[in-house]
Amino acid sequence: MMASDRRCSVSSLPLIPFSTVSYVQRAEENDEHDEEAADHLSALPDDILLNILERLRLRPALQTSILSRRWRRLPLQLSRLVIDVSEFMRQSPAGSRTVPRLMASYAEAARRLLLAPAVKPKVLSLVFYLAVAEDPSHLRSIGQAVGNAAVAAEFVGLELLPELSGSDCSGEHSALYGQRFMSLLDDCPGAFGCLTFLKLCGLRFAESDLPRVLSTCHSLQELRLHNCGDSNNVLRVDAPPSSQLVTLKIFRCHFARVELIGVPRLARLYLHSWLCPSSPPLHLGHVPQLRYVWLASVLLSFQEPFTLSQWLSNARNLSTVCLNFRDNMVWIRPEDPKLLRPVLGNLKDLYLNDIFYGCDLDWTLSFLEAAPSLNSFHVNISWHACFRDDQVFRATPAEKTNVAGEVRNFKHRNLEFLEIGGFNAEVTTMITFTRLVMERAVNLKRIRLHGMERCKHCDLLDGNQNPSPTRWPSLPGNEDERKLVREQLIRGFSSSIQIMME
Repeated sequence: MMASDRRCSVSSLPLIPFSTVSYVQRAEENDEHDEEAADHLSALPDDILLNILERLRLRPALQTSILSRRWRRLPLQLSRLVIDVSEFMRQSPAGSRTVPRLMASYAEAARRLLLAPAVKPKVLSLVFYLAVAEDPSHLRSIGQAVGNAAVAAEFVGLELLPELSGSDCSGEHSALYGQRFMSLLDDCPGAFGCLTFLKLCGLRFAESDLPRVLSTCHSLQELRLHNCGDSNNVLRVDAPPSSQLVTLKIFRCHFARVELIGVPRLARLYLHSWLCPSSPPLHLGHVPQLRYVWLASVLLSFQEPFTLSQWLSNARNLSTVCLNFRDNMVWIRPEDPKLLRPVLGNLKDLYLNDIFYGCDLDWTLSFLEAAPSLNSFHVNISWHACFRDDQVFRATPAEKTNVAGEVRNFKHRNLEFLEIGGFNAEVTTMITFTRLVMERAVNLKRIRLHGMERCKHCDLLDGNQNPSPTRWPSLPGNEDERKLVREQLIRGFSSSIQIMME
């Protein structure tokens, strides 16, 4: 099949409404569309037209090839190609939306587009399904086409979705998806060697699988795992010395433990929700470049809080740490700042988010003392009563109890910015805590205070149809009241501190 025939076949897909596509609709109604329908755009240079096309989804972008001979070649010059199976779902009749049928159409369209000689995108992203009953040749054809088109690409991304998800996806299904993925990896090493981004969902790995993934995907810079693994397996990440992996995101996975044995270039780590009873759930080995750590979870009834220094003992170059407690019991245990200082000594930004309302905040000052280089300190108090993560593991959260902390006398000379979310000026402890930070941060320049957005789920629990001022604190609305809050905070301190209320 000639390249021009491939273009016609791919661009025969149904249109998706968009302002630019109105020209296509005019063209279909007018036999002289080359001269009239495209007239408004024909005066624009190719780079502007390509910029317009790249703002469209792939299907309508390809459909513009019917406007004129000039437009026919433009879609093949796109520098950004996103081939997402969801577009095929929207355009397919309801009765034909089975995963094998969708993937057959997807594979054919992707193959025809990516094998066209003129297609050399700078950004290439594919999203498609792994299905147990899927024809393996479809996946192989996609892999071969990616290897052809990705030669000059700066970003090559792949997101693999499971055919079944949620409660419909059993452990057996996850294991089969994992096997199917590893077969695809072995069949298409060239394509996987080009990947810079990989997102895997709903897979179960064998012990030896991840090392094979990292060695084959030698250009990989970001790896995301969503809902992968099982509670009987430990995820061990031991990347080769040549690994380019910079970002690792593990979201709502079921591993018994995560061990980063050696990831030489890893700079950013995200870990959302852990099920394992062991504390801490993460072990850091050789991660000399780790700068950014984001940790979020609900402490479950069978888990115990742990010390942060125990968890991050091998991370000595951190610049940003984000800890999110998801409206529930705090999952770290307060400790002597001297033990934390080797870990937080270079820290610039600290975020302590979704601390449950009613929890004492004095314990957070130990972080301030342990991080002498800190520039910005962000604390967010959650007023949620609903369990926002109740679908994560369907497990019972730990009972909320107060976290005691010692208020020590020290001076911090680098902190310039303090932000407190969920702030309620009527709660005396919040005024007191803010002043405790101000007293220690002798060079503080700015304070930002803001309330909290209403949550409809919490309102339903309360039987409250209207916003509750107790549940959802907001800052004073008039300037006189705000001035009073400022006076409460600033009394005895430098008046040069800027206090913003949002």
